[in-house]
Amino acid sequence: MKPIALVLVSALLALWSPIGSAQAGSGALWPWLTRPTYPAGGKTYRVTGRVLDNRTGKPMGGATVCLERQNIYSGGGLCQIPPPGFDRGTTTDADGHFVLDGVPSGRIFVSAAMPGYVLALRHRIGIETWAETDLTSDWSVDLYLARPASVSGIARDHTGALIGKDRRNGDIELFYVEDDGGWPRSAPFAVTPTFDADGTYHFDKLYAGRYFLVVDPRNQEEPGGTKHNRPVGEVPLRYPQPTWRHPAPLFTLQEGERKQVDLQIAEKTLHHVAYTDRSTFGYQLRDRSGVAFGVQQSPREKDARYAWLPDGYYSLSTMTPGAGNEPVFFRVAGADVSGLHLEGDPDEKIQAGVALNEKGVPVTVQVSIDGSPDLHCLHSHPGDCDLADLQLIDVEPDGMIGGGADLHLTASTKTLATTLQPDRYTAFVISRQNFYVKSLRSGAINLSRGLLPIHRGQTPAPIRVELAPGASIEGRVERNRKPVVAWVYALPADRAARASFRFFDPVETRADGTFAMDGLAPASWILFASEIGNLQVDIRDPADTAYWRRHGKRVHTETSRTAHLVVKEALRAR
Repeated sequence: MKPIALVLVSALLALWSPIGSAQAGSGALWPWLTRPTYPAGGKTYRVTGRVLDNRTGKPMGGATVCLERQNIYSGGGLCQIPPPGFDRGTTTDADGHFVLDGVPSGRIFVSAAMPGYVLALRHRIGIETWAETDLTSDWSVDLYLARPASVSGIARDHTGALIGKDRRNGDIELFYVEDDGGWPRSAPFAVTPTFDADGTYHFDKLYAGRYFLVVDPRNQEEPGGTKHNRPVGEVPLRYPQPTWRHPAPLFTLQEGERKQVDLQIAEKTLHHVAYTDRSTFGYQLRDRSGVAFGVQQSPREKDARYAWLPDGYYSLSTMTPGAGNEPVFFRVAGADVSGLHLEGDPDEKIQAGVALNEKGVPVTVQVSIDGSPDLHCLHSHPGDCDLADLQLIDVEPDGMIGGGADLHLTASTKTLATTLQPDRYTAFVISRQNFYVKSLRSGAINLSRGLLPIHRGQTPAPIRVELAPGASIEGRVERNRKPVVAWVYALPADRAARASFRFFDPVETRADGTFAMDGLAPASWILFASEIGNLQVDIRDPADTAYWRRHGKRVHTETSRTAHLVVKEALRAR
């Protein structure tokens, strides 16, 4: 029983292994991946830099460095998918320096490795084959290695029996959570532990980041007995413990941290929940924290399903992305539940093994612009002048985000049509000019204060997007009065900033440390600079943003005006 509807868990787990075991130039680790091809010839470049300890900043001699051509999220071993004709790495000298000559054009990932460390920061640069002139000089980059974190402990069932590697009494899994645009998104992999002879579990070689643990009991499909004439049984356990205010809490691992977590599955009073399911692809039963519960099929009726659940709030949602089955929410409160009825969607089809809803729910998006965009589109036809990208993103019951629809807004856009699958939605906005979202509503629903529900068979009120001229910030990032190349982030500091739906994405400084950021709402923002270009922060979580608020610089922006400031230091990870 898996606690979250995840796909490709086993394969992606192998890809994510933080410390690659293969050496540079050892060939492909995953035979099902096809090494990409790129045009031969063309200009080559020199890549130089240093490998440093992420915590102390001291140089690391003897580290292995090489190039890879793979997605930044694929992880994997060192030099597993190198550029064609560049199946070699190098080793840093005593001062941590390295040199790689003859680097071909194309997207390049620079990796470093050393026993007992993980790569703290993977740098990326686009050296595109169709635009070689975009790179006008050789590249120098610093790579940081960090001590890995770990989680270990003892897990037991309700009787005190150990949950060990034979899994006779249950399973334990560790889930990593990443952020997308400032919202948490459950990463598409889980980590399985190793076990000592005494039953101690270990999750080793972990990156700093946010996680949660789930312990699944051996048998949660049927009650294990009775107590006070009521059925009782074991139920899944999530750590940290969910609360009403925080239904899906996470814990943070710092670099090199060794966290001890002892867990014991509880036995609780259970209630019988019965429903019929006539959908093509089925539903998954989850509680508010996202943990899945076992469901059984009745032996007497094909479409009848049942589960044994403790008191709480639950959802039945589609097991297949894009299937179009509307989530059903219900509560168990001291009594059995019956009468839930789940119909199949007549528009469901199967294409390449994936469930698709051909129609979805039609949604109309109406766009208005407060003020003329002409000043921002002097050199473009209005139909070609990009103002913003609007992303409508579904939000799962546990607060994690999923898929949705991407809409392209230009200066001539008045009305757009799209379809959404039944779910609850929020929005991201990526500004392409100096405009921000002043208002985003659907009928009486203000999306800045709540989620937009989409129901099957019910066309929602048009989504009205009001764009308005935004504010700008220009500045400079310094350390010890010297310019620093870094990424600059704007963290919402008041309700007006949060209500603008701005995608939490950084801008990179120029070589002289200067930067420019626009598309900001007239509001209060906290700016900070980091050497990490894909910083993982849940902007809605005060605990997760506390560090950056303390170390950032507060600035208030005004419409069509530019604020100026100096960010004194480029902050690394916490």
